Amino acid sequence: MKLRPHWERLFLAACFALALGMVVTTILAQRSLSDYTVLLQRNLADRLKYTAGRATRLMPQEVLEKLKTPKDAESELFAQKRQELIQFALENSVKFVYFLRYVDGKLQYVMDNDLDPTTQVSLGQETEPDGYVHKAFAGQREATDFGIYAGVWDGLMSAYAPIFGSQGEVIAVAGVDINDQAIVLASRNVRQINRLMFVELATVLAAVVVLVVFYRYRAKDFQSAYQAKTQFISMMSHEIRTPMNAIIGISEILASDKELSESALSYVMDIKMAGDALLNIINDILDLSKLELGRMNLTMVDFNLNEFIGNIRSMASYLAEGKNLTFNYESKGSWPAYVKCDDVRLRQILINIIGNAIKFTPTGSVTLRLIGQESRLAFEVEDTGIGIKNEDLPFLFEPFKQLEATRNRHIKGTGLGLSISRHLLNLMGGAIEVESQYGQGSLFRVIVPKVEGQKPVQEENLALKLEFDPKVKVLVVDDNDMNLVVASGLLRIFKVKSDTASSGQEALDKVVKNDYHLVFMDQMMPEMDGVETTAHIRAMGGRFQRLPIIALTANAMTGTKESLMRAGMDDFLSKPIQRQELAAILARWVPVGEKLYPLEGGGA
Repeated sequence: MKLRPHWERLFLAACFALALGMVVTTILAQRSLSDYTVLLQRNLADRLKYTAGRATRLMPQEVLEKLKTPKDAESELFAQKRQELIQFALENSVKFVYFLRYVDGKLQYVMDNDLDPTTQVSLGQETEPDGYVHKAFAGQREATDFGIYAGVWDGLMSAYAPIFGSQGEVIAVAGVDINDQAIVLASRNVRQINRLMFVELATVLAAVVVLVVFYRYRAKDFQSAYQAKTQFISMMSHEIRTPMNAIIGISEILASDKELSESALSYVMDIKMAGDALLNIINDILDLSKLELGRMNLTMVDFNLNEFIGNIRSMASYLAEGKNLTFNYESKGSWPAYVKCDDVRLRQILINIIGNAIKFTPTGSVTLRLIGQESRLAFEVEDTGIGIKNEDLPFLFEPFKQLEATRNRHIKGTGLGLSISRHLLNLMGGAIEVESQYGQGSLFRVIVPKVEGQKPVQEENLALKLEFDPKVKVLVVDDNDMNLVVASGLLRIFKVKSDTASSGQEALDKVVKNDYHLVFMDQMMPEMDGVETTAHIRAMGGRFQRLPIIALTANAMTGTKESLMRAGMDDFLSKPIQRQELAAILARWVPVGEKLYPLEGGGA
């Protein structure tokens, strides 16, 4: 049996949308990274320039005249000035401060702030000048402002400022060396993200092309096509979520740095927002694919309907205010305090429909209406927007379909939201209805069964309110070096120490030698994967049977979590690693006695 034509078109459109989304998002993220890099350089240059300029005040001409020969180093004046130099270095957080001058054509030291007698310079000691020193003595402006000695990424950075004599001539030069590891680490992370984004983008795009060709020409009947599509989705999920883990995770780490300026933090948040936008596109495509493959399962839970609606209203009000629209809420009928439904998917449906209403309403209002009926709940979203033509209504729920594309080309979206919402409502036993008048507005009605629930057992959520005892230690296992950097960096936010292992065998060796509180175990690794490594750990018995092992995977396919739990793992954390989800895992599995300190502000 040949592949059904509309399925084939849908699959190819999904691949095209994914590739286009990755290209656009990577370009935007690259622009933000470039701006952030320039900002780091400018901030460092300003600091170097200011510090070197201040240093010149410590050594006026009259002092230099009294410090010329090695014998002068024994004077009280030399000792006083050197002490001032040491204090200046401490107050300005610089590693070295020193003074240089030319004597008989040779460059000599006057003094420095080095406390080590084996490396500190002596008065009159000769040295070789570099290009910036020559420029500083020549009085050139670009050299008198500042000079970066070894480059912003290499750790040690230097600046020089001239000391002028009574006739305006340059009689000496003040130099400062800064070794700012925080800036260096942030800079190297940015450079690493730069390389990673382009390499992973090329890898994923190549994988999409190869898999599309494979899918088109090797799927000879419906069953083989079904299997190929399942394998493609699994591989696509893993390949895309791995680089996204680096981009979003390192953005989280940089954003937690309290030393970042507001401008730098703004660029970091731009990078994270670009990553989140791409992740939303990926999730939409995966959701639609899982629905069509019949792999989407609902999770029915009891929840407070009034609180649920309150959260939806808060989100909708915020979005509406951003477009100067009025958001209204109305209710009628009755409903139980607690209902049973898949609250995550219901929230996804309502947020999508409310978001569309706000996007397609230039002026006026958007209204959310909850109607409690005898056996069902109806959620109505009514707007005063552009409306929908009658001839377009039959195509409204087709995937990747944007009606009146020319008129609405400035409105962002994948065109998947309504298609996914209808699929989800069918799973729930519900429905979606539409009424619209072109040019006047639309009304979408979401209907779900009204099933009374019970008040759930309240669990105190301390995940974002605690940091942990310094002796808490975890092991992170992953064959991707960048994933190890991300996981370790996020754990440091919660004051949690971590060891890393890049293979299953290395993980086994470290688990035997150390007493870890928990292990984060990557699922897919060469030679010995996470499942096999977990089996070896459990087979050792004793404390290894009780050691919490958390699955760490970029595989977002339905059933992955359940299969890993059956393989002996205790919990599940998906990539990209979200800070809140990591906090919840730590709060759940770190022993109660190790969760000690409430953080200021109530958040981690």
